[in-house]
Amino acid sequence: MRDRPINGRWSGAVPTVTPDPPKGADATVGRNCAALCAVIATRPRAVRYRSMPLKTVQIVAALAAAVAFLLAFIAAGIFIVSSLFMAVGLAAVGWLAWSLIRQVRRNRRGRPV
Repeated sequence: MRDRPINGRWSGAVPTVTPDPPKGADATVGRNCAALCAVIATRPRAVRYRSMPLKTVQIVAALAAAVAFLLAFIAAGIFIVSSLFMAVGLAAVGWLAWSLIRQVRRNRRGRPV
């Protein structure tokens, strides 16, 4: 399995012909890429991925922020629901006033003034 070619095609034999090295700008890019890969490979990785422990004050602040957001969403929901009830109540009062005005006008038509 170790002698399998890199290009993914398995013919059973390792290719023996190597391509000519690149010339000009391609060679510079290749050398720069190889140097960058060497720098990245030799960097200590344990220092980069060390996690930072949270302090008690930070945890309490995060919980307080979560509670504040929850209360804000509840208040926004209550505002929306109460606005809908207010609109329904105003519509009911408007319909009641309109029907009473119509009823009074209908009853006064037959009476002399």
